[in-house]
Amino acid sequence: MPVVAPVRCPACDLVPVAVRKPVRGYELTRCPSCRLRWWNFSSVDVSALYGPQYFSGVNGNGYDDYYAQRPAIERTSRRRLGKIDQVLGVERGRLLDLGCGPGFFLDVARSAGWTVQGVEISESASQFARESLKLDVVNLPIGAQGLPCSNVDLVTMWDVIEHLPDPRGALDAAHRVLRPGGGLVLTTGDVDSVAARLSGERWHLYNLPEHLYFHTERSIRTLAERAGFRAVSVQRHAMIVSLSYAVERITHSYLNGVGRRLGHWLPRMTIPATLHDVMTLYAVRA
Repeated sequence: MPVVAPVRCPACDLVPVAVRKPVRGYELTRCPSCRLRWWNFSSVDVSALYGPQYFSGVNGNGYDDYYAQRPAIERTSRRRLGKIDQVLGVERGRLLDLGCGPGFFLDVARSAGWTVQGVEISESASQFARESLKLDVVNLPIGAQGLPCSNVDLVTMWDVIEHLPDPRGALDAAHRVLRPGGGLVLTTGDVDSVAARLSGERWHLYNLPEHLYFHTERSIRTLAERAGFRAVSVQRHAMIVSLSYAVERITHSYLNGVGRRLGHWLPRMTIPATLHDVMTLYAVRA
């Protein structure tokens, strides 16, 4: 369904300024205060970006083979749940994962004692979660409209908010379904990070057109606070990735995709990796 790009910053409500240099052929604008960046994605059919090919790399976007990354995602998920315990101390009750993909994080959270539910825009990914993992996942876009639950203890959004046409609306919706004192945890790239600045338009998180926004720590804090959350902490953690995925990202971002399929020939060993350019926001419903 076509959407409309904002004419004012979703976080600060200020008129943006143009970014001088295009990024991979796209003209960006930037908030003069929080430095949030976005491009004019009006009339783009966002839902069409997330068909079965998004998780198989058939059209050059998305992942080469997301399902092959399951062992690494599960290890990262266990780390994330441990950090949530440390930082927020939320009691293990009801967990809602927005943009849950095929449900690998939810599967780990369920095993750790959470009662889980997910929302996913990709029909094929949500079907996999329901049929293969027996998870409660609904196929819906994430926005200001109602979510299929209420009074949950924790909402998670792993690398999702940059994909959403209305990030403020999504956080408003998350706020409504959380119980008072419930937790919000989300990750997104930091366009002001050293890695992003040094990489320029080759930054690995300039995934266009599926990434609509490029956040900073200030923009993500401001968005959360305007939606009624109290930011507890913003941290940067290493993720567990497979060697093949690391090569895929390097070739896609820095070598124009040359040798992208090389990763398929590499062993499926997993390694911790970080460029300190991905932020994790921990917040509570104020």
